[in-house]
Amino acid sequence: MNYNDNANKQNIIRKIRQRVFIILENEPKREDKISRFINNTLLYLISLNIISVLISYLIEIPYKVNIFLNYFELISIIIFTVEYLLRLWIDPYRPTVKHGFFAKLPLYIRFIFSPMGLIDLIAILPFYLPFIFVIDFRLLRLLRLVRLLRIFKLYRYDKSLKMISKVLDNALQGLANVIEYRDKESGEHVKRTQLYVKALIDYLIDTNSIYSEELRKLQPEIIIKSMALHDVGKIAIPDKILLKPDKLDADEYEIMKTHAARGKSIIHEMGEVESSIYLKHCEDICHCHHERYDGKGYPQQLKETEIPLTARLAALADVYDALVCTRVYKPAMTYEKAAEIIIEGRGTHFDPVIVDAFTVLQDHFKEIAQKYK
Repeated sequence: MNYNDNANKQNIIRKIRQRVFIILENEPKREDKISRFINNTLLYLISLNIISVLISYLIEIPYKVNIFLNYFELISIIIFTVEYLLRLWIDPYRPTVKHGFFAKLPLYIRFIFSPMGLIDLIAILPFYLPFIFVIDFRLLRLLRLVRLLRIFKLYRYDKSLKMISKVLDNALQGLANVIEYRDKESGEHVKRTQLYVKALIDYLIDTNSIYSEELRKLQPEIIIKSMALHDVGKIAIPDKILLKPDKLDADEYEIMKTHAARGKSIIHEMGEVESSIYLKHCEDICHCHHERYDGKGYPQQLKETEIPLTARLAALADVYDALVCTRVYKPAMTYEKAAEIIIEGRGTHFDPVIVDAFTVLQDHFKEIAQKYK
């Protein structure tokens, strides 16, 4: 199998994982019937199990009905187990264990030996005992009830957290779009750059690149969200410079360059940066996404790995989008010419590893740019 075949295979697997992620992890949307069906089915299974356990614990029911409930519970356990294993498979961002005996075990086996996993294991094991020897059904039902109520509580709690997170994400996205509208952009620049960065991160992790482990530790989903505020400092740039239809002169360009430092200041006003990985990523991206790999960027003239990895990813995404999109001071460039410029910047403007990833993903970048014009 040649390099292109491997790349195509990885791309197909990545798309499957992304689709499963949308179904299992995203908040159900009206247009996504599969997502809504899966989420509702899991909730109904939990609810029906709670009801059946309550009924069987409160009143004496025939032995055959008890057996039926056992099988019903067993099927539910299998469904939840499959769902859990799918979640493990679609999550490429989970940090891996490098050392020790547990590093050799599959991730779901390591989960069993975690504190929460042991609690679930103790609660699940009695479900299988009636198939081996007789056990007091009422005790069994009580154990089931405790576990199901815990699952139901966690399910609802998780849904509440997702709702709160979604509101905050939308607020930050709205702030980012205000900045883009002021800059005469469509507001889709933020969306495109986020998707470019996500594509790069997925590829670098899936291919076990030298950055895969570092990216997992940096929590990629937060990196992607942080991209929304990469140009937040532009809110402090005067309109006569930000909206100038011609090329900026030397003095104007120096003022424009201050948006990186001003963005850092704005992020610091949001909260304690060092105590929040989200704000830390925002700060790094705002302040350093105009640095160059060869040290000739701004505002600090950082070079190579002195530049935060998040900012190195943002730099390529931001430049590519600037090249292929129309701006007040220039027309859009062809996708092919933009790709050439990015590849020519390997080792000078951009991190070589990230450029190599872009080289494989350039058709995907083009699709994103065309979809979110």
